[in-house]
Amino acid sequence: MKNRSLSAYHHLPILDGMELLSAKAHTLDFPFHRHDTLTLSLIFDTPFHTQLPDKCITAIPGTLTITNPDEVHATPCDPDFGNSFFTYYVSPDIFRKISRGKSFFFEDRIIDDAALFQELYFLSNNIKHTSIDFETR
Repeated sequence: MKNRSLSAYHHLPILDGMELLSAKAHTLDFPFHRHDTLTLSLIFDTPFHTQLPDKCITAIPGTLTITNPDEVHATPCDPDFGNSFFTYYVSPDIFRKISRGKSFFFEDRIIDDAALFQELYFLSNNIKHTSIDFETR
């Protein structure tokens, strides 16, 4: 099948230089890899699979997935329809600051919170609007 993926990387000057990935109809698998950031992905259209070394986690559209910093994972994508998602790559320093220096690890990898999803979705659709002050929103 022809790859019809539309992906774009972004970088924001907020939250310690947060990086973003917007992927639409992404059909190419991401092999096992790791990030030094926490990843938070908004899931659109089709179920989203995160393969960890010991299990596979499936998130449905309208939910968020979390991958902890330095956690080895793969992302198999639907070869026919592709996967559409928006990922925030958040520095662990942000979470350490919020938690006043405490370490963190997210056991629950799927977040089903419509209000949080909508707020992050708003940000994902408005990342280029410099008139919006996202840090005080």
